[in-house]
Amino acid sequence: MRLAAASTLALSLSLAFTSAPALAADVYKKTTFEGLPGLAAPESAVNDAGPSGSFDIDGNAFNNYFDGTFGSYWDGWALSNQTQPLSNQPDLDFLNQYLAVPGSGAGGSANYAVAYSPESVYRTNYAEIALADGQSAYSIDVTNTLYAYQAITQGDGWARAFGAGDFFRLAIEGLDASGSLIGSVLVTLADYTAADPLDWYALDDWTTVDLTSLGSDARTLRFNFESTDVGPDGEARTPLTAAVDNLTTFAPGAAVPEPASWALMGLGLAGAAALGRRRGTNS
Repeated sequence: MRLAAASTLALSLSLAFTSAPALAADVYKKTTFEGLPGLAAPESAVNDAGPSGSFDIDGNAFNNYFDGTFGSYWDGWALSNQTQPLSNQPDLDFLNQYLAVPGSGAGGSANYAVAYSPESVYRTNYAEIALADGQSAYSIDVTNTLYAYQAITQGDGWARAFGAGDFFRLAIEGLDASGSLIGSVLVTLADYTAADPLDWYALDDWTTVDLTSLGSDARTLRFNFESTDVGPDGEARTPLTAAVDNLTTFAPGAAVPEPASWALMGLGLAGAAALGRRRGTNS
């Protein structure tokens, strides 16, 4: 009987101290780009964040560079609610730079953001998102802009239409607080590498990208594109753009024991006291 009692006590204590703690609810934040004042009018786009040099949304900073000296040059991020193409002509595909291929935000929403990361001898700048304090990257929805999609599928005066072996990829890179690269997540925007041409594709719908592998040390997300359509100067001819929506971040919750674990622990300690009294009586 003593052995049975001791075994029961050991099991109770084991359950009490080894039961896995439950995480308190993580705090998730989703940036949907809805309700922004600059996108109140339909079929509009905003490519100038003003003197701040960034669109600050839900504590996240989307960098933006704008120069109106010769027209309306921008890079980094722009915001859009466009749903219709402005041109179907190959040599005017740049007019569709603010349009996501699906013609809306993810899930049919109105607003989304557009990344542009130029890499040339004239200017190199990457679209980046500085995450809100205390938040880690969880996921983001991505698709092609119609500008890039048309360049890939039909070519234009600068880019050539894709053929066998071509691809267009986006690396969403995590940078730590010092700006050092600590990880990346690859998104294939177009893939013509399969042996069967029927398997070739350019992304034309929203896809959700898991960013949790970047970890909590990733304080900035950098959008770095790669294309096999490269000119003699090494510059990519495919427009280095993509549309994004639903940036989701989270603050990890603190680990706390479940209420059941506390109850088991109390029973185990009470059993230990009772067994000690019994042994003292029988000794």
